[in-house]
Amino acid sequence: MSESELLQDKNEILRPLREIRDSLNLNRGQHVGNSDLLDLIRRVRCFGINLAKLDIRQESSKHSQ
Repeated sequence: MSESELLQDKNEILRPLREIRDSLNLNRGQHVGNSDLLDLIRRVRCFGINLAKLDIRQESSKHSQ
């Protein structure tokens, strides 16, 4: 993937998410548009394009000690 293909700004994510939410709200999809999707929009607004789940695990031998 080249650098020009990477997202540069959080608005590149927010615009389509807002359009999807508007469409859901206009077409009886308020439950999705106002729950999980709205939560995602809020996370993008707060954290921008650095939005990723972080899974931290400890190596199993530490538990046996």
